Amino acid sequence: MSRLYGITYNKEQWICKGSRDFGYTFVNKKTFDSYRIYGDVIGIEQLDDNSFLVYHRIMRDEWQISRVVFNSGHSSLIFSEKFKNFYFLSEDTILFDSRCVYSISKNCIVPEFEWLKYKDLEVITDEEKNLTYLLVKQKISFSDNAYVQVFVDSKTFKPVTSASSGLRNNHHITLSDNFTFNDLVKEDERYASIIHWINFDITESIFKSGQKALMEELQITNS
Repeated sequence: MSRLYGITYNKEQWICKGSRDFGYTFVNKKTFDSYRIYGDVIGIEQLDDNSFLVYHRIMRDEWQISRVVFNSGHSSLIFSEKFKNFYFLSEDTILFDSRCVYSISKNCIVPEFEWLKYKDLEVITDEEKNLTYLLVKQKISFSDNAYVQVFVDSKTFKPVTSASSGLRNNHHITLSDNFTFNDLVKEDERYASIIHWINFDITESIFKSGQKALMEELQITNS
């Protein structure tokens, strides 16, 4: 069973009863404090003595992962994220759609991921080396099918290869702090825009020339 598709907890510390339909109740065996988790609960995972990840379905096609803390008879929500798809990039990090990555150990959104936000991402796993990468693609505006793409380390969120530019016949471009993936995208979009408007002007000129020739031919025919 995949992670967060079941109920896992320290059975020496807690008693847990319930179901997906009716939610779950946790009782601390030492203090007898009781805590209730409501909703359509798909999975629960205990993280430490008193905090849990809870995977809910909240709508037909929308889900949520929350982190709750049970302490002194009260439950506190310390993290929550809605999503359509999620993926454990590592034991510590969760990718939510292409919007953000959450660190369990730090209980925060990973800032290093920010430049990848809303880009087209594909998770690639090298099982032999036990490594996970993100294939990052971004379509170039003013172009029919040109993309810029690069492989990114799933821990540091830094490129581990040169970038490939479809606008430059898949030529590989070295990235750096001074010339980033986003810089390459902006540069390619500028070039694509120039090419687009040049082609537009040429097409318009040919069209107008054709119209003029047709009108002249009609005038000769009618004279």
